[in-house]
Amino acid sequence: MASSAASPDVRTRVQVASDARGEEPTPPPTAGLFCPYCAVQADPGAWFTKAQIEQATAIMYDEVVAPELAEFKKTVERMNRSGGLIDIRAEVTVDEPDSPPELDERDDMRRVDFSCHPGEPVKMLDGWDSDVHCLMCGAIAA
Repeated sequence: MASSAASPDVRTRVQVASDARGEEPTPPPTAGLFCPYCAVQADPGAWFTKAQIEQATAIMYDEVVAPELAEFKKTVERMNRSGGLIDIRAEVTVDEPDSPPELDERDDMRRVDFSCHPGEPVKMLDGWDSDVHCLMCGAIAA
């Protein structure tokens, strides 16, 4: 199973291909991964596509924010009282965000393997005809 990412500098889609040989993945360099299109090194957190960020945000909202807002709403509703010296009324309105679109994992890419990091193949756009660089070290594929 491959997962898509976006090159931080050229904003072109790339996929990290699964390794059929079952090799353990190499931990990313501390300074970040290299763009396979342009070899610029970027922080590992810079590689998410817009759709992946939207989906992660929606999941975080559904699993963390929404339950907390629901609990807050119940607490505020319990505070509503009248008839004493102090009359308190409060209301919480929560707008539900739109669901993000499903992630699009098209099969329009070709696999590229690297002798320097055989356990870290990538999938490049079919039409890419320039050098392809290793995600781990930036070396050009042979």
